[in-house]
Amino acid sequence: MPDRIVAGSPVVVFFYGGSWKRGEKGKYGFVGHSLSSKGYITVIPDYRLYPEVTFPAFVEDGAEVLTWVRENVDQARNGVVVMGHSAGAHIAALLALDQSYLEEAGQSSGIIRGMIGLAGPYGFNPMKYRSTQPIFANVEVIEKAMPVTFACSAKIPLLLFHGSDDSIVIPENSRELKRRVYECAGNVKYFELDDIGHFSIVLGLSDSFLAKNAIQSSIEIFLQSLSRQSGRTASTEFIAKTHISGGEEFKAYVVLNVDQRFGGEELVAWSKEQIAAYKYPRILEIRDRLPMTATGKILKKELKAEIAY
Repeated sequence: MPDRIVAGSPVVVFFYGGSWKRGEKGKYGFVGHSLSSKGYITVIPDYRLYPEVTFPAFVEDGAEVLTWVRENVDQARNGVVVMGHSAGAHIAALLALDQSYLEEAGQSSGIIRGMIGLAGPYGFNPMKYRSTQPIFANVEVIEKAMPVTFACSAKIPLLLFHGSDDSIVIPENSRELKRRVYECAGNVKYFELDDIGHFSIVLGLSDSFLAKNAIQSSIEIFLQSLSRQSGRTASTEFIAKTHISGGEEFKAYVVLNVDQRFGGEELVAWSKEQIAAYKYPRILEIRDRLPMTATGKILKKELKAEIAY
């Protein structure tokens, strides 16, 4: 538990990796320490593994965990961020993108506020590899075991990391998920880290890891943005029209939902920070307190969807 909890923050639920065959929560205390030291309640559950179970049992276990968290952790009234590494990122992504798991567990999919994935196998076909065939042997439609299948269902922000040197789960998995979510006008950010492999990326959550800032700072910004949104009044939004690239003008809108309890200057400063996180070259326009009806019309016309972050 954090000494001081970030106001309005969601609970982070981290699923460890291990090829769906191995792993235990006791080995990932450094993940909990990293996040709780920044003020975020973190839950690291165990889940059943092969050969005790096969897919989708471990994803169903994840849904049961989220139900337990919602019913037993007061801070979960602000929602949950699902997070995972490798096989755990696969579980987190399916929970975030395929609503059926939470629905079958009797829980609303709205409990999930965001997803953070490290080196997840989002697009691989497990039936093409001898090591994973028995784990997924009972799947009738293999696409249902692939998170990329549900990319267009993304209603929450996704934050993805992958190491460029990962030869176990190749970076194309994260690239493909990012590409599909983006094409469906979803909210996704992807960081591909140079000279980082499959196991070293999760060590980016350890205070002793040299490249920790590249991962930890992005995660903290992501969680801070969701914390700010909690309890917001929907009538306050900020819209930024963006940028000219390659001689063509592209219009996009970043809709920043915030709580009106914060002062005007603080809101503007925070909004600029969030817009800058999208790496757009410059801010052409910021309008505050734009009515939601007008916002909806603009987004429907220009982007066909709302990006809330």
